[in-house]
Amino acid sequence: MDRRVRLLALGGVVILALAATLLLAPPEGSLSVDEVMDDPNEFTGDAISIRGLVMNGSWQEGDTDFTLEGENELLQVDFSGVSISSGFSEGKTILVTGELLQSDGEWIFHAEEIQVGCPSKYEAEAADGGEHPDNVTA
Repeated sequence: MDRRVRLLALGGVVILALAATLLLAPPEGSLSVDEVMDDPNEFTGDAISIRGLVMNGSWQEGDTDFTLEGENELLQVDFSGVSISSGFSEGKTILVTGELLQSDGEWIFHAEEIQVGCPSKYEAEAADGGEHPDNVTA
């Protein structure tokens, strides 16, 4: 009887772990700044990935925020607590993963991860056992 109870408990733990993995899976695909800002309320509080251009003049060494630029829209990004690679600079297209929140009537994207360059390039380098182009682990 004890063995049966242990197996049931282990099965329950495995099922809970699988359910948590599915619920906490990272967002799939990415959205443009314009897609998000067309209806920001749709994405509020969700973990999403946004691609855009780091606006020229919006970031200086030591800052913890910058402006992400789309075709028609702008979005302020707060990356305090997130390290950025040496490849990060104004005028580059980046992918930022995090959470969109509204503060004092303005939309702010709180970054949890910043990728510079093409994500497929990082994945190919990692698969080949090579080093990440910006010396960041993929």
